[in-house]
Amino acid sequence: MVADLVAQAGVPLQRIGIAGTTRESFTVNELSTGKQFRFVLQGPELSDLEQAQCLDLVRAGAAGAQFVVASGSLPPGVPSDWYQRIADVCEDVGTPLILDTSGGGLTHVKSGVFLLKPSIRELRECVGQELRTEAEQFAAAHDLIGCGVSQAVLVSLGGDGALLATPGHSQRFSAVQVQAGSGVGAGDAMVAAIAVGLARGWPLNKSVRFGIAAGAAMLLTPGTATCTRPDVERFFEAVAEPVDIAAGEG
Repeated sequence: MVADLVAQAGVPLQRIGIAGTTRESFTVNELSTGKQFRFVLQGPELSDLEQAQCLDLVRAGAAGAQFVVASGSLPPGVPSDWYQRIADVCEDVGTPLILDTSGGGLTHVKSGVFLLKPSIRELRECVGQELRTEAEQFAAAHDLIGCGVSQAVLVSLGGDGALLATPGHSQRFSAVQVQAGSGVGAGDAMVAAIAVGLARGWPLNKSVRFGIAAGAAMLLTPGTATCTRPDVERFFEAVAEPVDIAAGEG
């Protein structure tokens, strides 16, 4: 069913058949309180052969790609260093990797990432610190760069915008003020739009602004509906240029 939906959307795909059933998740909006509850069910366990097929397909696709985007939590049966293996493949073929993951999938990545995009919660879990201040958040992001994990780290802050750390630079991005709606897919839309911007040859900070616009546009959509291009472009015009943060500020 997932493959059919992707094909109907006109997106080229290469499907790897697995023995298990695709993981399901669903969201409940409680009308009386306005709260949203998300239920993510455990996915199927992947066999060693299925994992090997995935890596083979990534290697083949990465060889001719401008960028590789890897995202999501790791399914049962997949080793915790799975994304490091993806990073190694991308490094071998010379294709930049954009990574958006959490938990063990994040903490076991040691090198080879071009852009790492954790949420503030995921960054805290990764470094094992509370990171109460902006200065501490930037310091943690720069530590990941200094250790060779990633060339750049983008920390998404939800309604508070985002922080971008690159070698020698720290930039703060403001969020677009949008009436709160369904946040389902906002982070994924942000990553997708950043990849689009980079593929267009835009600098990273302009691509991040495009990503913030796409994430904001997702808040206008109900349920799992995708955002619209006019909304993304309208918000893109509203995203302010980032603020450079001097060392010691925050």
